[in-house]
Amino acid sequence: MALLTVLNPRKGTYGGLDDALAELVELMDVLAERVTHLHPQVEIDGVPLQTHATYAREEVMAALGVSTIDAPVKPQGPAHWHEPTGTDVFFVTLDKSDRSFWPTTSYHDYAINDTLFHWESQAVTRLASETGQRYVNQRTGGTNVALFVRRSKTTPDGRTRPYFFAGLADYVSHRGERPIAITWQLRQPLPGDTFANFRAAVA
Repeated sequence: MALLTVLNPRKGTYGGLDDALAELVELMDVLAERVTHLHPQVEIDGVPLQTHATYAREEVMAALGVSTIDAPVKPQGPAHWHEPTGTDVFFVTLDKSDRSFWPTTSYHDYAINDTLFHWESQAVTRLASETGQRYVNQRTGGTNVALFVRRSKTTPDGRTRPYFFAGLADYVSHRGERPIAITWQLRQPLPGDTFANFRAAVA
């Protein structure tokens, strides 16, 4: 098949540039059929992040302009407020059985369904605090909530697992404080396989 020559090129395979380009176009059509997740651009001006793509924490901070090659920044804790874009960035690890999680940091986070996500704030966050009020008044305040989720801290081979960018979310309801338990509604549903994976992590 001619397509294989693109994947394994040899000198003299193509008659010219037009032949090579035509075969690349054909290859793109074939590969497009294998796409399982679309990655729309996030709706935050100037932030080059794509919904349903995967990122390391450092990549997220770089996309927000907080981190650079010369001055890398890795946020401490599961939540980061990015004031320039008015965005609360949440880093969620669903499986907290790892020894690095203490009872005071083992928040009960899980996907309720493909559009609703249950999330708990840090244990020190009071409802009356500036942070707590920003969370529960997110819709009226016009701030963003960007939810990054991973099943576990590491992969089976011991590598750090990247976060799946579930996208932007909006406030639905809350209860309690320290932590505040909030239900967020994702603007774009989780892909079916991702939702199943997340659900299995907390089963």
